[in-house]
Amino acid sequence: SVLDILADLHPSQFAVIGGRNKAYRNVLGALKDGYIHVIQVDIKDCFSSFNGERISDNLPVPPGVTRNVLLSRNLNLNPGNLLDILSMSHEDKSVVFKEVSGLLDTFVPKVRSGIPQGSCVSSLVAEILLASVIPVLPELGRVVAYADNFLLMATNTDDLATMKQALGSVLQNH
Repeated sequence: SVLDILADLHPSQFAVIGGRNKAYRNVLGALKDGYIHVIQVDIKDCFSSFNGERISDNLPVPPGVTRNVLLSRNLNLNPGNLLDILSMSHEDKSVVFKEVSGLLDTFVPKVRSGIPQGSCVSSLVAEILLASVIPVLPELGRVVAYADNFLLMATNTDDLATMKQALGSVLQNH
């Protein structure tokens, strides 16, 4: 609730303000205005790609809240919790536990980086963190953003290519 109130989002972002219907209406309006060349950019591993050490500098809540509530590093990942619900013998559980524990050792560092995908607040956090990207793009077309997805729209392919290249550069630096 606090992030909803304090979030300073760009008017082209729709995941948490307006949702899909408002995003669709913006896309349809842009198409009617002649922005018929379109490309979608989906940020690969967006949620886990954010630097947890720097996230709190960019959110309008105390750093302790960010660290303890919004970041993935404090997720409780325990393979025993999963195995308790399975109907297995104790011996089978211990074999599976060892295998699952090994997998967790491999994947936990990635899972615990950035913000947790699927959390009820992650889309808003991602939109807040990505809001500064849109204003620095060249004004050659329209942008419709939905969490970690950007729909770039232009009247010609050259402008679209320029927008895509600019977005890639801005995201890389961001």
